[in-house]
Amino acid sequence: MANLELVRSDYGYDLEFTIKDATGGPVDLGNSTVKLKVKKYGATSLTIDSGCDRKVPYSSGIVTYTVQQTDFSAIGKYQGELEITWTGGKVMTASDLEISIVADLVGAA
Repeated sequence: MANLELVRSDYGYDLEFTIKDATGGPVDLGNSTVKLKVKKYGATSLTIDSGCDRKVPYSSGIVTYTVQQTDFSAIGKYQGELEITWTGGKVMTASDLEISIVADLVGAA
């Protein structure tokens, strides 16, 4: 899916993901909910466990997540996944997501 490098404590912007099937085509997200789950490597609890917005048309496979103020307050590497649940109970997980959180340039002009 993606490798991202983000700046610690930045928030209010959207992360956009395209969920693809085994053939590389977009997954139709109609009649589904999508959650972003993220945890820091070595951690036992999730940093993020929140819903994503699906883009119309749902057949595009595109979702967005708006980064919250408390999501990435610690520098380091995180692993993530998108969990798609369709009406009726079918679940698919897209789990190839790595996020590196870096320090901002304090005092940079």
